[in-house]
Amino acid sequence: MADFNSARCDVIKAEITPFGREGSKPFDIADMIGSFTISQSINQVSLLGSVDVLDGVGMLETIPLRGEEKMLLKLKCYDLDTEIELETRIYKIDGVEIAKTTKQVSYTLHFITETSFQAGLRRFISAFKKKSASTIVKEIFQKYYGQISPHKQTAENSEKLPESPGKTLSEKYDLDLDKSDIDSKKRNFYLERTDLNLHITIPNYSPSEAISFVSRRTFRDDNNKSSSFRFFETYSGFYFVSDEWLVERGAKNVLPGSQNKNIFVYYPFTVNDPIATDEQVRSLIAFENPRRVDVGSELGGGAYKNMIVEYDLLRHSINTTTYDYNNQNFKGMKGKPFSPVTDVHSSDFIKETFTPENAKRFLILKDFSDKQSGTGLIRSNLNLKEIAARRTMYNHHLNSTIVSASTRGRLDIEPGQVIDVRIKTTDVGDQKNSNSNLSGKYLVHTVIHKTSDGILTTAMSLMKYDWTDAGVDTSSNSI
Repeated sequence: MADFNSARCDVIKAEITPFGREGSKPFDIADMIGSFTISQSINQVSLLGSVDVLDGVGMLETIPLRGEEKMLLKLKCYDLDTEIELETRIYKIDGVEIAKTTKQVSYTLHFITETSFQAGLRRFISAFKKKSASTIVKEIFQKYYGQISPHKQTAENSEKLPESPGKTLSEKYDLDLDKSDIDSKKRNFYLERTDLNLHITIPNYSPSEAISFVSRRTFRDDNNKSSSFRFFETYSGFYFVSDEWLVERGAKNVLPGSQNKNIFVYYPFTVNDPIATDEQVRSLIAFENPRRVDVGSELGGGAYKNMIVEYDLLRHSINTTTYDYNNQNFKGMKGKPFSPVTDVHSSDFIKETFTPENAKRFLILKDFSDKQSGTGLIRSNLNLKEIAARRTMYNHHLNSTIVSASTRGRLDIEPGQVIDVRIKTTDVGDQKNSNSNLSGKYLVHTVIHKTSDGILTTAMSLMKYDWTDAGVDTSSNSI
């Protein structure tokens, strides 16, 4: 790492090809780009980005740029020598400003990946009968996003995926859209298998809307108590997986030792020694827990108690079920079920405060059978009660543990990764002890990479699940 710079990130290539002129020599505007922003999130179906351009040669008018061009973008960060290469499509141009004293014009080009752009042009109405959610998603993806092929592990890209005894829960595919398509190279599609068959109709949705529609109806009762399935895109590719899947994958692929790039530290005094490269790439420059406890929100949001009123349209009967958060066996970052000990509140307070009387209520109209239907006339059990109650409780606790963090450099960080954070005590005389509540493993929820004058700042939203999941401090710093 001879050119090490913990925060430096450059646009190596930004080759623009106008629409309809494929095969012609592209225009490289890398030297005109002053800054870029790339946003990725597990709540975001596509990767979004923008570049700020200072145009002194009149490309905006002479090419001209119309918001329809392809852009081959290559970025390099000099901390871990991370390189990202994507084929993107410019879809919007704004912020056009003509300088009064120079013959220059500035503007912003907004882009998404070419894969997501092409899929976003399509809409469809289609019915799926007696197919699992993962099978439906796979069929939609192959038809509208492009062909995929089973991934072949190599020594350079080996990865352990979640599984259960006797049955694989994961599928990893390579994107084979086009041999010349840079967007398809080194990118994958991760798919978590599901068992419950669905009978659904896609109501004139785009492919991403359709997959999100399916994810909201996807239920697992074994390894996925929250049924929190998500569809999102990152540098690595596309994911249709649950939060539990992401956490388990992170646990399976964490390397031991202090050199692990997914270990971060935060303490009042940051190491600035240029020789301490390991500390520089692992140091957080900001860490904030914006909302720790809000009992009013917990009461109104159904954090601990949910009551489901189910009206059976077939039998004309009403059934009421109360769900308790502490009986759901949600798993934390260590893969172990939650317990009252790991909760932000005491057990006695939870029992006394959150009761069936003040539980959040839902009304569900039931038009399906409790058992798998073999006649095809009646839909099978959709588990709507469990989905509504579990996701409500799970998401409320999940959002209460979200923290904001930022660091210099680290273009390699993506949503869906699991990182290990060490938060030091604020005692100036002793920084050897970790904060037992805030330290621990976090799932990366959102990442925004942004440069200014070539310096990259990576802002992250992180989810922890429980506050007492602290691990062993592996930091070598003991100032």
